[in-house]
Amino acid sequence: MRFFSMEGPVFRFLTLVSELIVLNIVYLITCIPVVTIGAATGALCRTMLDRRYGRDAGVRAYFRFFKSSFRQATPRYLLSLLIGGVLVFDVWYTFTGELPMRRFLVPLFLLLLTVFLVVSSWVLALTGQFDNTAKGTFKNAAILSLRHPLVSFLLLLRFLPALLSLISPALFLAASFLFFFLYYALCAYLAAIPMSRVFLELMTPEEAAARTCKEDPDD
Repeated sequence: MRFFSMEGPVFRFLTLVSELIVLNIVYLITCIPVVTIGAATGALCRTMLDRRYGRDAGVRAYFRFFKSSFRQATPRYLLSLLIGGVLVFDVWYTFTGELPMRRFLVPLFLLLLTVFLVVSSWVLALTGQFDNTAKGTFKNAAILSLRHPLVSFLLLLRFLPALLSLISPALFLAASFLFFFLYYALCAYLAAIPMSRVFLELMTPEEAAARTCKEDPDD
């Protein structure tokens, strides 16, 4: 009966789901002040990456990453929020207005908004992993978003609830239970699978060895 043992696939799966539920709830709570969404998203991404590297990936690690990345992640997130807000307004204005080039402008602004959301998601993931200037981080995020489309797509999935709330509020409410208890942590977990390999390639051998060790040197 190894299948149902403590080291069996059933127990490992249930353990994973329970950890994702706890982290998802903690993530949403730390997002309530709005200005903390950047640090919270970066911390969630870092926590899931460390889980892939075989290190501590619980709530304690999440809050440690949240605290350490807050100073860098917050201004970058606020800048992204400002630019994203302008693009959302452009989409809304061109979609609802009677502009002569509406059929051309709406798809253009939607494309720009999608690209920006992908790049800003990479920015938060990089901020939680590497020390770099804001300019360097945005540049690297743009390059990585093009080189790794699968990761970019998985990062983009976290915006699905917001999109769903605009397109179909009824469907959003029906799925709200999933969004509250599991969705965001699950998205971060899935994105961390290919992203962990990408980030290891960007590290020096010493950094990669330190990142994949069982004990956290910061503890």
